[in-house]
Amino acid sequence: MVPAAYSAWFVLFFSPILFDQKIFPSDGTLAAFFAPVALWNTLPLAGVPGLGDPQLQQLYPLRWVFAVLPREVGFNLFIVFSYVLASSLSFGYAFTLTRSVLAAAIGGLVFGMSGYMIAHLGHTGLVPAAAWLPLIIWSLEKLRREVSLGWLIIAALSIAMTIIAGHPQAFTYSIYLAFAYAVCLGSTSTLGWLRYVGLCLLVVCIGSALAAAHILPMIELADLSVRSEMQFEAFKQYSLPITQVRMMLFPYLFGGAYLPNFPTYFGQWNLAEITGYVGLLTLVLAGIGCSYRWNDRLGVFWLGAAAVSFSLALGDATPLLRITYYLPVINKLRAPARHFHEMALALSVLAAFGVHALQCHGESRKVATRAVAIGAAIMLLGLCFVVIFYDELQSTALARGTSLPPHYANPALWMPILVFTFSTIALFYWLKNVDSHARKVLLVTVLAIDLGSFGWFAGWRWGPPATILSTPDFAAKYLSDLNAERQRLMPMLGWEEPVLPFSTMMSQLYGIPSVGGYGALLIQRYAGLSLATNAGWINPSVLLPADRAPDLLAARYIVVPRSDSSRSASNGMQWSGQDLPIGLGTGCGTNNPRQAKIILPAALAIDRIGIVSRMACSTALGQAQDVAKLTVTDANGHSRVRVLRAGQDTAEWAIDCADVSSITKHSRARVFDSWDTVRAGFPTCQGHRFVSEVAVDAGSYKELLIDWIPDSPNVMTISKISLLDGRTGRSYVVGEYDFLFADSARFQHVQDFEASSVYRNLRAMPRVWLVSEVISARGEEILQAIRTSVMPDGTAYDPRRTAFVEEPFSLQSIAQQGRHSAVIVDLSGERVEITTQAPSPAFLVLSDVYYPGWTATIDGQETKIFRTNYALRGVTVPSGGHSIVFRYRPASFYLGLLISTLTALGLAGFAIHTVRRTAVALASRPVPKAE
Repeated sequence: MVPAAYSAWFVLFFSPILFDQKIFPSDGTLAAFFAPVALWNTLPLAGVPGLGDPQLQQLYPLRWVFAVLPREVGFNLFIVFSYVLASSLSFGYAFTLTRSVLAAAIGGLVFGMSGYMIAHLGHTGLVPAAAWLPLIIWSLEKLRREVSLGWLIIAALSIAMTIIAGHPQAFTYSIYLAFAYAVCLGSTSTLGWLRYVGLCLLVVCIGSALAAAHILPMIELADLSVRSEMQFEAFKQYSLPITQVRMMLFPYLFGGAYLPNFPTYFGQWNLAEITGYVGLLTLVLAGIGCSYRWNDRLGVFWLGAAAVSFSLALGDATPLLRITYYLPVINKLRAPARHFHEMALALSVLAAFGVHALQCHGESRKVATRAVAIGAAIMLLGLCFVVIFYDELQSTALARGTSLPPHYANPALWMPILVFTFSTIALFYWLKNVDSHARKVLLVTVLAIDLGSFGWFAGWRWGPPATILSTPDFAAKYLSDLNAERQRLMPMLGWEEPVLPFSTMMSQLYGIPSVGGYGALLIQRYAGLSLATNAGWINPSVLLPADRAPDLLAARYIVVPRSDSSRSASNGMQWSGQDLPIGLGTGCGTNNPRQAKIILPAALAIDRIGIVSRMACSTALGQAQDVAKLTVTDANGHSRVRVLRAGQDTAEWAIDCADVSSITKHSRARVFDSWDTVRAGFPTCQGHRFVSEVAVDAGSYKELLIDWIPDSPNVMTISKISLLDGRTGRSYVVGEYDFLFADSARFQHVQDFEASSVYRNLRAMPRVWLVSEVISARGEEILQAIRTSVMPDGTAYDPRRTAFVEEPFSLQSIAQQGRHSAVIVDLSGERVEITTQAPSPAFLVLSDVYYPGWTATIDGQETKIFRTNYALRGVTVPSGGHSIVFRYRPASFYLGLLISTLTALGLAGFAIHTVRRTAVALASRPVPKAE
């Protein structure tokens, strides 16, 4: 009955998605939801371990159940079920504590619809994992009261399900909260404190052992990932700023709601991570619960849990976060605001306590009046604070490119006030007859509206159409081409790619192999080679002319956003928010090219060029000395030349630092922006970027060429370029891809979409190839050679001829052109079969990520796999024709599977033995004689 009621509610709540042919948004795991269970996923990131990556949810039984349904409904129902599960389990725990259906219903609704749960809907693995927390606590509560085999098994299974549901952060926070629950409440257990805590630890061990088939591969991946170490600065990212605590009362004060009458979000990034709204009525009810249970261990525990988790969500604004940084596992997890997970459950329990207290105590109206009065005072103070400083809030919004309506017309202010008012009316109306079913329904309905005042307008409403689940024709064309060549796609913007079929998420759904991917546990070596991030983005600098990483990764097609279109420049030059990766000259330990070319997407009518730049190691350049030649070419091939000069158009970036200014021979140019810089052994000073506007003859220009002039060891960095037509007031902001794709010998334009462009990488290597030379070098030397196309000995690096390894190894053979070949004949996840033909010994490079668990054989004989080209795989190949087979046989998974199987069998055997023993005891009990 309870799950059915929650199901009806959440189906109604999520109806804009469920009944409008849409799909819930996902952070990158939508494709994985429909993927078959596999030890190795060959599509994203040059391959990832399927059972080690938690977001893939490979072992989560509920994913299996819903994934067999039609695509249009399976994923959506899986998401809805996770919320039903969270609310239902919270109901069960609250009912155990209060024995009140109304109190439990409110507790379940608060947790399932809390801002944390709704805002994180797009984190597909987080919500299902977070949903199991109430069952963990519920089972520990049952075991505290009485040891039961059934609840012991339930506790172990709930822990296992939390682990395999798809998000290690939710599991980690849940386990720490469960441990605190056992320690704080163990003295009230029928077993006594020590035995109860020991039993709880045993349950955690059993649950972890049941999930060992996932845990061990995940630990292996984590140790090799970008999360293997995390500095405190990264650890504290995504915490709730003190200035935005007001969002606990006014959740959309900083914008970000679905409807257009709310402004665009302008607070600290990002809204989903720092949302902790639990409802205004919830806070009133929780306050009532605290007033009645302040001397009760359960009440004190949940009040403490709420306070501690909220303090942690504030990041380093309190000292608590620094303490948790030294705790195991937690210190690998960023986003402290996700501690709203525990806070949401704590407040749901306290709210249930409050409802139960109002039902059972005669002075309930008096207590409620006091709580509402305190709540009203807090709301009024919050409103006054916002109104008094509204101009400051408006300035913040304007600085982020949005504008606020007047405070009296801002729904982010008046909507919470209305919600609080109606919640108060409903609460007192119910208190007049606490046994009335109609009034109970009204109270729950008002609470749902309260919670929905945030949740209904949250980001899940932006779900894409269900049609994206079907492979579009143009994506099928690229898929066919890539499969034929065994090469990959490189979507530069990850899951934010404007053309969904090419995004990190959707390319996997369509079976397109991708250089990019999404996942917290991105392999560190691969990240270093590809410059991919765990959010799916790829640093554009990987496309610089000398960088061979895209070639080594067989990136045949590269998808980028189209260049900015012309727009009004009524206030002068318009500047891109992104910096260009243009570096010129040799010096300061860098070896940049001396020339940069920019090809514009169309001939543009301009008469001025704006350039933002800075120089380094340039103190010897004199005033007005020529430093760069700017050549602009029009649509007819005619060129004009202008010169940039030191001290006029650009300057040394540290020219205002005392030790630098004293030796710099040119003056400071016009400053574009400045920043404080700290250098070891020197006082803090300001660094600068400089801006110059170069006039050119009015005309339509197609190409810009910038040549570095000085021969001395100095460099120039160009961050921004803007083109302006002063006659029409139109400007064109040069994007980084205008520069990066200027080399027609490397990139060929293929196709434009509404917001994206596709280029073919003409230097892309095949998925597998043979080289005749192998050089041993250190990892950093190898990466430097790949980035610069210069080998450690100073010679040119050609990946078609040379491969790098990091072990003592040497190979130099005579490669006969056209006589050697390597062909993939089978590529099926855990198995890659290749046939080779070579007239002399060679080295085979496979453009798949190097990872433990892979083995290789040549004609059935095992051979060693070398970590090649920093992050890929390679093996030596004898002359002649051979069959090379790579197989993935991860010891971590098989050991974990053995542990999981033995634990499951042992638990089942223990349960059977206990049941039989109980049955025998009951059967042997003497039957009382009838009188």
